[in-house]
Amino acid sequence: MSIEAVLFDTVVTKDDVTNPKPAGDLYLLALKTIKVAAQSAIAVEDTFTGVTAANNAALAVVAIANNHTKQHDKCII
Repeated sequence: MSIEAVLFDTVVTKDDVTNPKPAGDLYLLALKTIKVAAQSAIAVEDTFTGVTAANNAALAVVAIANNHTKQHDKCII
């Protein structure tokens, strides 16, 4: 059994959708799978592409910088 299967009820990857990030398809599929509306969910992302994907799925987003993104302009994340 994978660690994902132990920790999460649902795991969605780019292999599950036609249009990966920055499209919102991953988030939309995950929301549909767990039967949660976008307005009732929050995305946590650490890249501009991830934030864009969450925005494209109409999710509220919390952006957390990492070592690769901490120098990015925070107003676009």
